[in-house]
Amino acid sequence: MPPATVPAQPTPRPRPPEELAASGQLGQQRATTHLPLAPLRVGIVVGGAGTVGYQDAVTVLVHSGFRVHATHFPAPLEGQAAAARIVAQVRNAAVGNQVVLVVRGGGEAAQLNAFNSAQVAAAIASTPVPVITGIGHSDHTTLADDAACRRPTGWSAAAPTCSAGRRRPPSTPRRRAAGSYR
Repeated sequence: MPPATVPAQPTPRPRPPEELAASGQLGQQRATTHLPLAPLRVGIVVGGAGTVGYQDAVTVLVHSGFRVHATHFPAPLEGQAAAARIVAQVRNAAVGNQVVLVVRGGGEAAQLNAFNSAQVAAAIASTPVPVITGIGHSDHTTLADDAACRRPTGWSAAAPTCSAGRRRPPSTPRRRAAGSYR
């Protein structure tokens, strides 16, 4: 008889560093920035251009029906240099773009450590344009998510959240003038 498996538990959210929590930065993006109705310039902070997260984000933006200009800001998403590089790329992506997406697919909690750093959360919180995070899966929540303007469930929902205001209403048939029906 195979051993019983224990259901996966949601990843515990790290406690925010006291200075970050006390500064009010974790709610700053939500309070001070507003997602534009039709953002046409989007900076995407993600791993390599060939990653699934980047390709999915670009595909959703292209299919929005508008000419969205997406700029890739590559950053290592794991390892010792990841947090500092993510901070730099979030700041770079904010220049000249209307929205910044920070996207990272799922993985083990340890693989998301860079997004639980106070420096990444502070950089996102202080960004002058809305930041949308799509980090991990639905059972992951990071400090970066807490600092962002919007945090959809998982990485695959980040670009649709950005483009939600841009969806064109379906066309409706024109009504015929009175008396023109035969």
